[in-house]
Amino acid sequence: MPQFLNTFGDLSPFMRGFSVSLLLLMGTAPSLFAGYLSDTYGRLSITGLGASIFLVGVVLEGAASKLPMFLVGRSLAGIGEGFWLGCVTV
Repeated sequence: MPQFLNTFGDLSPFMRGFSVSLLLLMGTAPSLFAGYLSDTYGRLSITGLGASIFLVGVVLEGAASKLPMFLVGRSLAGIGEGFWLGCVTV
């Protein structure tokens, strides 16, 4: 996308792959204990917490003007995704 290139520049293949996989990497840890937290505090509250963290991360990603801000938003979105995906009924 030209807008991405204009804002962040041409990323190296490593950085491109890292920014894509950062969401999944950061979502791993919270998903491990999301079940325990949902048993303790209720599934709805942990799902809401995860969705709220995900929302903050997505807003940071969308508003990012520099690559570090984009990566922080991507990390927060991954943490939030780990919480709410660990609690969603399949």
